[in-house]
Amino acid sequence: MSWLYGSSSKLDMEAVEREYTMVNELFQRVQKSCRTKCIPTQYTQPEITKGESTCIDRCVQKYIQTATKIAVESRGPQ
Repeated sequence: MSWLYGSSSKLDMEAVEREYTMVNELFQRVQKSCRTKCIPTQYTQPEITKGESTCIDRCVQKYIQTATKIAVESRGPQ
């Protein structure tokens, strides 16, 4: 991926790869959690309903807010 960022050091690339992995894992957890919570296993319509969409929006928002708070708190005092 060095072609994407120009000439970067190996440590920079490792940091980018770790961050990508963390974001991908967060996305997977959000997707699984919100899908389980908001979308029933018995599909009655081909598209998601307005209620399901609202539930997903709120779920993702809460998940991201919580993850952000945890990240800030885990850094400790600056």
